[in-house]
Amino acid sequence: MAVDTLSVAGIVSGRNPVEYSASSPYTLFLLQALIIYAFSMLFNYPLGLIKQPRVIGEVITGIVLGPTVMGRIPNFTSRIFPALSIPGLTLVANIGIILFMFVIGLEVDLLFMKKNMRVALSVGLANTLVPFGLGCAIAVGLFDHYRKNDPNLPEIKFTTYMVFCATAICVTALPVLARILREIGLSKDRCGVIVLSAGIFNDLVGWILLALSITLANADKAVNTVYIIMLTVGWFIVVLFPVKWILHLYLKRWTNEIEVGPSHVTTTLILSTVFTSAWFTDIIGVHAIFGAFMVGLIIPRELDFHHKFIEKIDLLVSAIFIPLYFVLAGRNVNLGTLDKGIDWAYIIGIIGLAMFGKIIGGLLAARINGIFWRESLAVGVLMSCKGIVEIVVLQVGLNAKILNQKTFSMFILMAIITTFLTTPLTKLVYTESYRQYVNQQLAAEKQKEQQSIDTSAISNTNNSGIATPPEDNDDHVVSVSHVLDDENTDRETNGKSG
Repeated sequence: MAVDTLSVAGIVSGRNPVEYSASSPYTLFLLQALIIYAFSMLFNYPLGLIKQPRVIGEVITGIVLGPTVMGRIPNFTSRIFPALSIPGLTLVANIGIILFMFVIGLEVDLLFMKKNMRVALSVGLANTLVPFGLGCAIAVGLFDHYRKNDPNLPEIKFTTYMVFCATAICVTALPVLARILREIGLSKDRCGVIVLSAGIFNDLVGWILLALSITLANADKAVNTVYIIMLTVGWFIVVLFPVKWILHLYLKRWTNEIEVGPSHVTTTLILSTVFTSAWFTDIIGVHAIFGAFMVGLIIPRELDFHHKFIEKIDLLVSAIFIPLYFVLAGRNVNLGTLDKGIDWAYIIGIIGLAMFGKIIGGLLAARINGIFWRESLAVGVLMSCKGIVEIVVLQVGLNAKILNQKTFSMFILMAIITTFLTTPLTKLVYTESYRQYVNQQLAAEKQKEQQSIDTSAISNTNNSGIATPPEDNDDHVVSVSHVLDDENTDRETNGKSG
């Protein structure tokens, strides 16, 4: 009996290198990855010149490689991206997104938000509620027109669909936002501090809402929704207390790695914890990314240990894994299906409501906190950034069969356009000359406050013969009027934006 040596000897024995083989699936995978990286770099180069985040180029790459453009070339999809190869590509991409969500959890600085609690809660809450309400409104039309009678998708309740659409409208992409602030030099300005602290709150609320919508979609009975939520909360408590306590005890008592950085053993231990948590949240019916995100929150922040861990894995995740995930998301976009006037009317409506809700919510909340009008407008514009988080949310919704391909394509276009507009609109609203004016006003306010403190100290000396220092005021850290006066806040901001 003859032995098939094609998979061993390769093209020398006549093997077609672009033909999928179950015995060596990595051959085609490597070719797919090379094509994805090449196209991503091609699109990201000009976008980088205008300070646009990489996620835009990666999603555009997916759209180009999908049915919208390259898929129209005969045999391109069947040869380069055959259906049998997609599960392997998806597996690697999803491992990447699990690690990426762990990195996002590492970047969430709860202490930073606590120091700016008042402004974080007010701006973050308004910036969530206003677009969430608008998202609920447009979900009515989207559900009736695109989801209600779709024979290819399982039936779901309107409330589930509404929560998901509203969540997609109201989320803010904190990682992309931090990088935009760094690139345009606003990370240490009062505007940047407000946006980062509010963005943390918005990010946490967004993931909670997404988990809720996925839970509702996965639960076939109402009582199962309650069970899933209880299991999720219970697991979060387990991660937040005993797991965190054991991990911190190990790092602080048994090693000196808080100071020197994680070793090979510690890296393996933490990543094993990430995969364990991701596996558990997946099997209870939420999503693996939430388990990974939870573990990111409990990693020690002392001596920038979390940043040392980020340095170990972030470059590999962002350069190798993440492009695969976002390109796959882009491949699920088919602009050819958006062939009716009503489709583009809804696209314009989604984009308009997403930007209007975020800008108005941020503007009003920042203004209530005493921020100048144009500075408040800049806060709203920055909070309208979607980017990475939005793509993850939409991909999860597509996989959970909440969205069909047409509505997924609509929301992807919204994410690309709102992310693209964030930087130029911010520069238009918050010009360099106006930024200098704001900083001068803050400096003058600080000088007046110092003079008032000095006068009070002199008065106390005259009255009692002993100079009495002014009382520490916690509001000094929290108040947006003095955010820039707190050296710790500046340090935290620098760490966050990096």
